[in-house]
Amino acid sequence: VEARAAYLAAMTLYNEDYSKDVATATTWSFDSSAIQTLAGVTGTTTAVTVAGGKITGMTYKTTTNYVCTLDGNGWTATYTPTP
Repeated sequence: VEARAAYLAAMTLYNEDYSKDVATATTWSFDSSAIQTLAGVTGTTTAVTVAGGKITGMTYKTTTNYVCTLDGNGWTATYTPTP
């Protein structure tokens, strides 16, 4: 749920940054704290890739060590316990 909220917040901010040129933007200098604030989550977004007006890749890490990754195959989640 957190990763999806972060994704939707990132997409909103991306659209606001590029408005009319969103479909042609190939890079985006995202602000992880802005994504976190808009989504109302405590994890961090560490990577975002864009193409064709969409976010095509993203990595989000929760404060409980789940890492959610979006790529061309969809979302995957992994958990790394704290030693």
